[in-house]
Amino acid sequence: GVAGPTTTNGLTNNGNISTTTLNTTGNALIGGNLGVNGSATVNGPTTLNGTTQINNSLGVTGPATFSGNTSFSGNTSFSGNTSFTGPQITIGATNGSSVVTIPGLATGGEDRFVTVNGNGTLSTSRYTVNQVTSALRAVDNQVGSVGAMAAALSAIPAITAEGKTVACGVGTGAFGSSWAGAVGCVGKVASSIWVNGALSFTPSVSTEFGTTPSVGGRLGVFFQF
Repeated sequence: GVAGPTTTNGLTNNGNISTTTLNTTGNALIGGNLGVNGSATVNGPTTLNGTTQINNSLGVTGPATFSGNTSFSGNTSFSGNTSFTGPQITIGATNGSSVVTIPGLATGGEDRFVTVNGNGTLSTSRYTVNQVTSALRAVDNQVGSVGAMAAALSAIPAITAEGKTVACGVGTGAFGSSWAGAVGCVGKVASSIWVNGALSFTPSVSTEFGTTPSVGGRLGVFFQF
């Protein structure tokens, strides 16, 4: 082990290293455990196969690979490719007080959802959080429109009366804050057979995900025995 500050152009050690500071301008390959109570700076490629604990700050400008248990309690900067191959990776304080920033996911605009593809690559959603929130709120209006159209269609008669062969009507319906209107007719085509049809209209509801239809209809046949 090394008790004092360590400065070297290259560092290869298969045993354990314990130091207050580490400054390596070349490659660093440590097969054992590394403990640094102060800061660590490595300008070349870095491979740490054992347990790593750095209590202050770490700066690595080359590619870095950590295959053992790794703990960074201070500010940490990696400017090269970095690989953590352990089975569990924890970022931030366990009490939720940490702020995690990933500049590669910055959108430069409104907040978006973080997504992951089949390869495990993180990205951001096409739609913003506000757009999704507005769309979910619009679902209430969409449901109301369907209910209003059903009510309006049901207001149109399905059979004629008093010997008449054709009848037409106008119906309206409301559901919650939505409304709809309908027009339809029924015709007697035989002594015990009626055919009826109707169209209903309601204002469409538009979101970032699409627009609901504004026209619905019905067509039916009524038999009397």
